[in-house]
Amino acid sequence: MSTDNTNRPDQYSVDETSNAFLRSSETNVSPRETLSVSSAQPIADAKIRLLSWLGLGALFVVALVVIFILPSIVEKYELPLAPRLDPTEIIVTTPSVPPLSISPFQEAQISKSRREAQDKLATLLENQSRLQQVNVEQWAEQSYLDSVGAAAAGDDFYRVQNFVEATLAYSRAGEQMRQLIDTIPNVLNEQVSLGKSAIDENRSSDAISHFSLALLLLDSEFEGLESLELQMSPELGLQRAKVMDEVVELIDSADQLYRSEQFESAVTLFREALALDSYNDDAQKGLKAVEFAIKEHEFALIMSEGYRLLTAGKPSEAIEKFRLAGELGINGNEAEMAIAQTENAIASSDIRRLRVDAEAAAQQELWIETSNFYKLALAIDSNLSFAIKGLDYATKRARLDELLIAALDNPERLAEGSVYDETMEIYMIGRAVEGAGPRLLEMLDKLETTLEQSQIPIEVIFRSNNLTEVTLQRTEVFGSFTEISKGLKPGRYVAVGKRVGYRDVREEFTVGFEMTPEIVVVRCDEPINALRR
Repeated sequence: MSTDNTNRPDQYSVDETSNAFLRSSETNVSPRETLSVSSAQPIADAKIRLLSWLGLGALFVVALVVIFILPSIVEKYELPLAPRLDPTEIIVTTPSVPPLSISPFQEAQISKSRREAQDKLATLLENQSRLQQVNVEQWAEQSYLDSVGAAAAGDDFYRVQNFVEATLAYSRAGEQMRQLIDTIPNVLNEQVSLGKSAIDENRSSDAISHFSLALLLLDSEFEGLESLELQMSPELGLQRAKVMDEVVELIDSADQLYRSEQFESAVTLFREALALDSYNDDAQKGLKAVEFAIKEHEFALIMSEGYRLLTAGKPSEAIEKFRLAGELGINGNEAEMAIAQTENAIASSDIRRLRVDAEAAAQQELWIETSNFYKLALAIDSNLSFAIKGLDYATKRARLDELLIAALDNPERLAEGSVYDETMEIYMIGRAVEGAGPRLLEMLDKLETTLEQSQIPIEVIFRSNNLTEVTLQRTEVFGSFTEISKGLKPGRYVAVGKRVGYRDVREEFTVGFEMTPEIVVVRCDEPINALRR
């Protein structure tokens, strides 16, 4: 601050009065003038003493402010780049400032500028502290040093109480540090990317450095970090980086074992590597390659055993081996082709056997068995023409046998005209069969005899009480009689007797086929009233 006398009007007036007073004592004056001067001297002396006391009081007040009030203000805003001035040094330097040289308005402006500088300094110090917590020198050394240089310039202005320039310098430094804080999300992304590249290139120390810094940045909880989508978790990356050297060593050893076809040992080392770092691509690929080699070796052994069984005439067992090889999940086409070839060979053999069995059954006229053999052949290959034709013929012959047997087992039904006609048609169909075998001819001969006999009437004697109305169902009404004789064709008959007041009677009997009764009695003898009692 300037100490020019032009800025000190009070001091200037006191000195001028004293000089005037000294000049007057050295000049020749008259007694009257001397008396005037002598009477004015006490007044001047009183003014000088008053001004001196006022000056001393002002100095005392300034000293109190400097000693007790100013340290408490400055203590809150410690300068970042220079040690705080000792209070005794402040006391020594302040007396050089004239006590009454600054007006209250100027003092208020200076105080306002000082507060503004201190506010900017506080913001600057807060940003600096946050940046130092995340090792700013590691990722933005030059930019940070530039902001520190701007802050140091502010300190220089502050020391000479040029608070306006100090405020500007602190503001620039604080803004530079704020901009560094704003770049932290990008820095975090960059560090993760660099760490991932270092892992891919097996540079463990670089990976540890990048992921450690990324983890530090992520844990700092700066704004905007939570919403970031990182390529890799910094914590996971750091874990992988710490075990990288051991993992690489295991992978190298496993590769050597794989090349020397020591597959089991190679699998063990690859799995140990993945236990340390389950995300390692080289370990994953290596393990898959070794496991595939093991399966290929096992596949070859199983297929060889299958072909050996096939050569030994054990196709079913061979197929089981081929299927087992296919379940390994490799070379599936080869296993499926072997199975298909073996199944075709088996099918061809089975078809030949079934055809022979079907033809043998047909020679014996066992048509149901013949049909079953052809069905089995068609289940193997539905396009076999011989089996299609054979099944059709065998099915028809089996149906003819079924009808012939039914007619022979129920000859009594031939008494009915419709049944007789149907049976005669079946008989004619049988006779039309070419190359009929002995079994068919035998059944046809028996049926022929049965048909002939079924048309020859046989005398049957009926006996009643001459009070009962007798009817032969679907044949004839006999009326009431005591005894009559009727000629009936062989078959099954039903005679019904009715009499008023008596219970109806029903007599079933068969004519012919050695079952003709000697006498058929049809009479109603049981009164209805007697039943009710």
